[in-house]
Amino acid sequence: MKSIAVVLVLLAGLALPRTGAAVEGALPDALRRCATIAVEAERLVCFDRLASSVAAPGEDGTVTIGRWQVTASTGATGRTIVADQRPVEPWGEDSITLEITCRDDRLALAVGRDSPVMGAASVLANVRINDRLAPGDIWQGSRDLHRAIFPGDVREFLTRLPSTGTLAIRLEGSRRWRFEGTYRLDGIDEIRRRMLAACSR
Repeated sequence: MKSIAVVLVLLAGLALPRTGAAVEGALPDALRRCATIAVEAERLVCFDRLASSVAAPGEDGTVTIGRWQVTASTGATGRTIVADQRPVEPWGEDSITLEITCRDDRLALAVGRDSPVMGAASVLANVRINDRLAPGDIWQGSRDLHRAIFPGDVREFLTRLPSTGTLAIRLEGSRRWRFEGTYRLDGIDEIRRRMLAACSR
């Protein structure tokens, strides 16, 4: 009975005016997937996850969307939204986390870890989207060299990402400075919607 009430509440939310890819197809599909789960406890967990993934973008807190952790916070300098994902490979000494950030009305995309990922101020990055390899590009390092920052137009990059598949990023330095990660794009439609709505640049 609880799961029916959750479905009705979520369906009622669909009637509200919203924009974005979640309403255009992903949310009804996700509702149908949850509704087909036979075990009541598992079905309720599915609906709970779905409800948390459509939390209003203006709320502070953390939600999980696919493999993404999305954290929104408001501080003295304004609103910040961070979507990050650990690689699908087991975490190792050459692993890096993918991070998409909206801060001060500006989008940024970076990969990094808690220790340096480069030995100089910049590094060659190779990007593969599904089976398509993009030309290598030079990414700039953060001050502490713990992050490599995408140099291009992040809005355009996000807009061109497919809704599913994988994004692989490899940082190539000397033999000692090689880091890489593969990330699932599931949920990127909702990440894209939130980021593009929150950041104009």
